[in-house]
Amino acid sequence: MPRKLTLTNNEGIYQLTQRPIVADNIPTEEIILNAHDAITSNVATTSSNTYRLKLTINLLDSKGFALNLLQNDNEKSILSYDVATETLSFDRTQSGQVGFHPRFKSVETMTVKPQNKQLKLDIIVDKSVVEIFANNGRKVLTDLVFPTKTNGKVLMIWQ
Repeated sequence: MPRKLTLTNNEGIYQLTQRPIVADNIPTEEIILNAHDAITSNVATTSSNTYRLKLTINLLDSKGFALNLLQNDNEKSILSYDVATETLSFDRTQSGQVGFHPRFKSVETMTVKPQNKQLKLDIIVDKSVVEIFANNGRKVLTDLVFPTKTNGKVLMIWQ
């Protein structure tokens, strides 16, 4: 995914931030979620597994969440957040085809501090690539997944 790189000043510390450059033809939806809201997304139920979700998640009254991406039957890629540890995780152990190498089944983690009790996620799914830009590109995670079906859904599970 092409990105725009910017140097930003965050409380006196300069930090490189990354913002995706996304084609206009990718289905995009912006959603604001409060604790225990269900997610309803029309773009995430397309048959092509290509979409962009821009989420603002209010974490007040929540211990965290799991966001199942590309969910279909027993397959899913799980993006989760733990409020207590401020840890964002991406679990691809159940993401579809995972048995071709023992190290492919993995869970990637990074620390992401909420801003004003909110977590902003810009998630781009393009068939086998999942790009996650957290808090306006301050933290970024990119991973490959190989789902066996092309009509995966999105499901939000609150803790």
